[in-house]
Amino acid sequence: MIRQASHQDFDFIYEAIVQSEYSGGNIFPYESLFGMKPAEFKETVFNIFEEEIDGMPWHYEHWYINELNGHAAGALCSWVEGSDGLSSDLLHAQTLSFLLPAQWQEAKIKLESLSSVTIPRVNGFVQLEHLYTSQDFRGRGVMRELMQFIFETNSGKQFEIQVLKGNIKAVSLYEYMGFSVQNEKCNPAIKNLALLSSDCKLQLTKQHE
Repeated sequence: MIRQASHQDFDFIYEAIVQSEYSGGNIFPYESLFGMKPAEFKETVFNIFEEEIDGMPWHYEHWYINELNGHAAGALCSWVEGSDGLSSDLLHAQTLSFLLPAQWQEAKIKLESLSSVTIPRVNGFVQLEHLYTSQDFRGRGVMRELMQFIFETNSGKQFEIQVLKGNIKAVSLYEYMGFSVQNEKCNPAIKNLALLSSDCKLQLTKQHE
């Protein structure tokens, strides 16, 4: 059963965020940037969800849960980019800089390096982010069902996913689901500074059927 997330799903949502940020590697970007391990960063993310900021991807209304046998098996975040006139990435950055002003200032040089691989999201495209399947339910088509749900509930629209190039399993799944690479940005300094698990980011899109 696929349903919209609620406040009771926060722990599972946070696990989805953490694992997707690792992106198949061993680097948690927010620890590299702000010196905050996943357990320490959890309170910041919780506060963002509780604020329910319009246009912010970290908002319960943008999250969907796939349940199997009464257990949360998979989750993803989805929204229409620019639907409220704001860039989701800019809003995300502004929110974190407001909540973590000292850490944000200290991370300025690292943030500039990250911006070198930023790919602007396409306004009007349905975004898919933080795609995650619990380890206990992998191999059972949980994520394919979630993605198909998003496609069907956004009929006639176009879709976008951004992912690190090194996350080969994820890229393969997205291509299997009809996405193709449209853009790639790389900066070797990213990996040298241990900011991300890969120094290249991909933008994949899927046209409406």
